[in-house]
Amino acid sequence: MAKQITETTSSSNSSAMSIKWTVFDSEKKLLKDMNREKYYGAIVIPKDFSEKLQSLTAPNAQKAELKIIINQGMGTTVTTQVNTALTQMTTQLNNKLSTNLLQNVANRSTSIPATMALNLSNPLTIKKKRLIKLAIWQMVAHISFNRYGLEA
Repeated sequence: MAKQITETTSSSNSSAMSIKWTVFDSEKKLLKDMNREKYYGAIVIPKDFSEKLQSLTAPNAQKAELKIIINQGMGTTVTTQVNTALTQMTTQLNNKLSTNLLQNVANRSTSIPATMALNLSNPLTIKKKRLIKLAIWQMVAHISFNRYGLEA
């Protein structure tokens, strides 16, 4: 699944933003590099992603989860663009997966239980996490404003 996402988003298209993907063995390693300001954002795909997608056609269905992580310490303008791009990607992926899953089930069966149809129509849970690391100049400015009574 990760390969499919990276191939789709790395191909040349009309998007003004170019995305370079890096695969990590763990979220811990990713967060370490994000704290070092090496990355603006990430999509985390858990190891059980495919398993949970397949479970959506079973009675004990569990939605697959994706996590978007945005590094707010990298600057507002770029991180806003990255947030928008990653949100759009995960929404498009959710829609594509929904269409494929519903079609696969429809090809095998003439009727789909309502709860299964509901799960298949929105197969992903997308969570967002923001890393906030203030630069020294931001902290000094905040302290100075507070000192003179200009609190937000």
